[in-house]
Formats: sequence, structure tokens, C-alpha cells
Amino acid sequence: MESEKGNGEMNEKIAAILDGYRDEMVEKLQEIIRIESVAVMEGEVGKCDAPFGEGPKKALEYMMELGKEKGFDVTNYDNVACQLDFGERKDDAVGTVGHVDVVPAGGEWKYPPYGGELHDGVIYGRGAIDDKGPTIATFYAALAIRESGLPLSRNIVQIVGSYEEGGYFPCLHRYLEKAERIPSCGIVPDSFFPICFSEKHFVNTRFTMMTAGMDAGTQDEKTGLILKSIRGGDAINIVPSWAEAIFTDSQGNEVKRVKTTGVPAHASTPEQGKNAIAMLLEELAQMDYEPRDICEGIKLLPPLVCRDVTGEGLGIREKDETGESTNNMGLISYENGKLDIDFNARLPFSLETEDMVGRVKKALAGTGFSVEMTLNIEGFRVDPQQEPAKTLIEVYREATGDNESKPFANGSGSYARVLKDFVPYGMALQNEPLLFHVENESISVDRLMSVAKIYAEALYRLAR
Repeated sequence: MESEKGNGEMNEKIAAILDGYRDEMVEKLQEIIRIESVAVMEGEVGKCDAPFGEGPKKALEYMMELGKEKGFDVTNYDNVACQLDFGERKDDAVGTVGHVDVVPAGGEWKYPPYGGELHDGVIYGRGAIDDKGPTIATFYAALAIRESGLPLSRNIVQIVGSYEEGGYFPCLHRYLEKAERIPSCGIVPDSFFPICFSEKHFVNTRFTMMTAGMDAGTQDEKTGLILKSIRGGDAINIVPSWAEAIFTDSQGNEVKRVKTTGVPAHASTPEQGKNAIAMLLEELAQMDYEPRDICEGIKLLPPLVCRDVTGEGLGIREKDETGESTNNMGLISYENGKLDIDFNARLPFSLETEDMVGRVKKALAGTGFSVEMTLNIEGFRVDPQQEPAKTLIEVYREATGDNESKPFANGSGSYARVLKDFVPYGMALQNEPLLFHVENESISVDRLMSVAKIYAEALYRLAR
């Protein structure tokens, strides 16, 4: 019987059931990608029908309707999270948790970012990898286990959240507050294989400068330029692909516009992108304009924040077994005399948050910029030799034959930070560029299917 197979064999019955769902899985992923589900805080959870916006609510409803269609128990937690129960209720459960919100689709796309188009066996669209594709894959993985009829000692549930990209997970906190039973362990399909054993500390900071006013004489005699506005970036956790500054004359007429174009990447791997805000600041640092204090402040920034992605210029570069620090300059705004620059840092465990902020303040001394920490989420670690991580690694190796990729740490911020004994598990591979948060995000149908089989085998072994 399949239930008696050793750990060295993948369950053929479950895999065959998944193969039968191939076309349907593609269709469902296309449909959910077509829901533009960028999350924004529009109201208080529990006090508003769609606290993160209509898009995330609609995507969450899509997963709940899919669960009901397949005959599963569905629990809605205030339209911000849900739980799909895939079998008879038992004393314990194994879980999988994904999210249906996405980052904005900035930049230039070959195919519409919310089109879910299929070309040459590849599905394109925002969320294909992060995290709608994995959410669909784990749903059908659990469905196949149920339809196999194989005996289980644990139930299998899927948790779905609708506000993950903002970094502090209010949807999942609401689930934890209200759920009657929390799965004792599980997977978070929102990272790399074979597992991510640690995620770094996650710290957002904002640099701010307020102008004291313009020196009209300097403006008239030297340049005639007045800085009207600066804008750049789509989200703090994306390497910005665009930035621009607009200048006027003393009568308010636009006389100059400086634009830069970069290459987007996930903020945890900023070395894979090209930061348009850094490029813009480098150009502005070579110019003279009013307000003079803003001009002089910007001239000081390039060696501090523009020329590396590790935070070395700010004195926060550290490295240990959990990785090296990164610091992404993700957003910039200047209007009405106020300049704000927002950074997202991912810190190894050897650098504590308070130490990091202290170092940044020291580096900024005398520049005219103040610094404020706007978000702080502690990282986490699991032991790769302990369960459930041990089984997850084993399943990945057996399914792929990849014995070279090692459990590793990175700077991503997943739901594993708040769910005990949940382990980040795929669907990205370490030997390829990270496709999260980039233009032309996509997943091949073959990858979707192969990963769904890995998830199915992993959930089955944890639950049997």
C-alpha cells in the first residue's frame, strides 16, 4: 500500500491525482493573478469590510470559494485571513500558509502584470511566484492527498492571508487571535528550497530633512533652479525601477526634469537590481539649486547610501551564519520643503536593531537628516536537523536529486516569523535569480506541477 512506502519513495498515487488537475491548476492560477490585490491599509481589522482594500479581499474570497467548491470547511477571519480544512478534524494538524496580496507592478512588462497570460508554457503575472502560484500549488497538493484516501494521523489545513507584503502581518495576527486550533507545524511556500532555516531581522528606517527656506539671492545668481518635487519607487521592499526630480524657476514654471531608470529586485537581494533612487541622488549631488540646505544635504548622501547595498556607508555592514546585512533605499519623496527617504534593512543576528539605528544616527550626524525606525520585526531560526525541517529537506532532495543546495538563511520576511514550527519551503531555487518583486514575474507550468508534487509529498509525510 502507498501508506507503507518508505521515506525514499515519492507517493505515486498522490502525484497521479495532481497530474489530473494540471489544466485546472493553470486556469485557477491565471484567474487569481487577474485579481489586482495590492494591499493598502484602509481601515481597522474587524471594523471594516475590506481593511486592506477590495483587491486583497476579492483574492481571499477567491480562495474561500475554491475551497467550498471542493467541499472543504472554510473559516473566514474578518475578511483578512481564512482557513481551509482539508479533512476530518483530528487532535493535531499540519498546515500550509500563503498570501494573496502582491507588491505593485511597476516597471515595463512584456505581458500585462494582471493578465495571467500563458505563453510557451509559462504563466506571467504579479503573484505567479510570490505568492499566488505557491498558494494554488499547496491547495491542490492538499486536495490530492484528500482524494488519495490515504490514512492520516494529522489533519491538513491551509491558511491564507491577505496582507503579507507590508511586513508586519496584521492578517495573520488576527488569525492567531481567533483560530480555535493552530496547526502544530507546517510549511510556508514563500522562499527557497531546500529550506530557509533563518530570516534576518527586518528594519525599516526613514531619513527626513526639513528645509529652513530658500535663499533667493543664491537662486537668482547661481542656477535659477528651485527643487519642486522628488518621487521614486513603488514599495519599500522593491529595488526602485524609477525616480525623478522636477525643478522650476522663481515663477513656478517647470524648467528641468531629471529621470532615472533602474532594474527592480526583491529588497532581500538588492544586488540583483539597479537602484533608480541611488542613481538620481548621484545626479542631484552634482547640481546646485534651492532650497540650499536640501541641496547640501543631498550632496552628502551618495557615499552613505548610494554606492553599496550592504549598509557599509552607514556603518551597519555585518555578516554571520545567517547572512550579510542588506539595505534597500526603496522610496523617496520631496514636497513642500520635506524630504523623506525610506529604507528596508535585513540584518543578520549578530547586529541588533538598537545597535543598527545607533550606527545610522552616528553616520548621519552633521548632515541635517534625522532618522526614525518605522518598522521592526525580529528574525527567526530553526534547526535543520529537527522536525519538520528534516523531513522537508529529505522530500526535496528525493524529488529533485539536488544534494548540493544547503539549508540557508536569507533576508526575506515570511509568515514563518509568527507561526511556530512553520518552515519557509520553496518555491524558488538557489541556483537561479529570485523572481519575487520583479518585472515579468512568471512561473512555468512544469515548475508549478513539480513543486506541487513536492508540497504534496511533504504534507503527506508530516501528516501520516
